[in-house]
Amino acid sequence: MRPTLYIHLRDAEANPEFAYRIDAAATGSVQHASLETIAARAPGARVIAIVPAHTLHFLEVDLPVRSRARALAAAPFACEDRLAEDIERLHFAHLGRGEDTRHCFAVVSHQRMRAWMARLRDAGISPDALIPEVLCLPVPDEGEWCALAESEGDRLLIRQATHAGIVASPSNLPTILALSGATAPQRIRLLQLDSSPEIGVDAEVELLRQPEFGATLDVMVRNLPDPDASSLLQGIYAPQSGVARYFRPWRRVAAVAALALLLALALRITDTVRMNAMAEAQKAENIEAFQRQFPGYSDPQHEQLARFLGAEARAAEGGDSQPRMLPLLESYARAVSAVEGLQLMGMQWRDDALTLNLRGESLENLESLRAWYREDNRVAMEVQNADAGSEGVRIRIRLTRSTAS
Repeated sequence: MRPTLYIHLRDAEANPEFAYRIDAAATGSVQHASLETIAARAPGARVIAIVPAHTLHFLEVDLPVRSRARALAAAPFACEDRLAEDIERLHFAHLGRGEDTRHCFAVVSHQRMRAWMARLRDAGISPDALIPEVLCLPVPDEGEWCALAESEGDRLLIRQATHAGIVASPSNLPTILALSGATAPQRIRLLQLDSSPEIGVDAEVELLRQPEFGATLDVMVRNLPDPDASSLLQGIYAPQSGVARYFRPWRRVAAVAALALLLALALRITDTVRMNAMAEAQKAENIEAFQRQFPGYSDPQHEQLARFLGAEARAAEGGDSQPRMLPLLESYARAVSAVEGLQLMGMQWRDDALTLNLRGESLENLESLRAWYREDNRVAMEVQNADAGSEGVRIRIRLTRSTAS
């Protein structure tokens, strides 16, 4: 029987060794070695890499489609307003179906995917699957979270649902529970290894301690989901099969066939337009749901502001010590508190610039905004558009860090 090589891939650390385990008919044992050493065990084995989950989004989206391919095509447009990053820089992986027409996705940056793949391939390893580590914990029951405190490092892996989870510090668990509101669990099933640290929770949440044996990777292998359904290696990252390698000499013919396929796809413009219309309808439904959930907020873009700040925090976790987005958001917040009559309609972060779509009562609001930013030499404001109409004036500005700051 073909053996399986499991590797727990971690972000860059002082210790270059990684946990791995190779299984055949019998249970293996967890060992630690460099990727170059592990690569010597890879030939002939199916390689499953378990990757860090702190930079992933897990989203559930209502899409009126059945096929996985159509869901993947529509997901970026349906999720655009729920993500701070530019969707062109993000990779979407379909994880499965929820209730009715709901589809579950994992979202990670292309930069992170390329970094994982480069690290493995530079060591001579071609992975068959990349699975987020939080999905390698037991599936929690209704009203329950499943958590594992790692024996090494200050990380708490939490699986919140079949296709959702987070990574946090154990000390932050009470705060996470408080911020979860109505979605907070009634109990947490804590998988305890011999060397796991103590975890504290609020008295309102029941803590069920479940003893486990072995190491963190042992627990993950025992609860590993279906690699074919849960792998991030989809789309442009899908592993090349042996059949594909066999047909490599026929690449010229394949190129002609691909051109014919592109011409055929031109006839499907109607379908694309229809999918975009459904994405717009989903956007309107999301805003309505947000207003029902948070009646105290008059502006649904507060949710997008929170996601922008979350993206900034993840950039800091990834080693970006200089915040790029936060100073611009802070500058805008101070500006609108000084200039009355402005309403935020939308925003986009791209190429270290924050583009804001605003609605004002008159062009005087724009002039007041110009005057405010002339006094703030840390941020440069560029007016890209200003259209006055019966409903006021629509303003589009671009904020960047000033070279004089």
